[in-house]
Amino acid sequence: MAYTGELDTGLKIYLDNQGAETVIATFSCGPGQMEKSHRDFQIGSWTLPPEIFHTPEGIMLKIKTAEDEHYIHIQGRSMSILSEVPSLSNSQQIQVSEVSCMPTLEPMQPSSI
Repeated sequence: MAYTGELDTGLKIYLDNQGAETVIATFSCGPGQMEKSHRDFQIGSWTLPPEIFHTPEGIMLKIKTAEDEHYIHIQGRSMSILSEVPSLSNSQQIQVSEVSCMPTLEPMQPSSI
């Protein structure tokens, strides 16, 4: 199953679980430009949909597998698995939606007036 969510204005995240591999991609679209960051983690098959939190330190993903709960920190284009459970007390949960495939985003073309 794959999921997507809106992180910040113009920033979207795509999450997918392919066997033991978790695929994370972030997309940012602005006038005439598009940035994409992509990372894979070998953490196991998900047992629940992923949860996304906006924290003062950045974006936090909570992914539950049969073996453990994994927390992945995203800040800018950097993604890393945390070794300790982070505090999510001052965070805001971001809604995720189930999708069938990775979204394709095209850069916005300048409008001609």
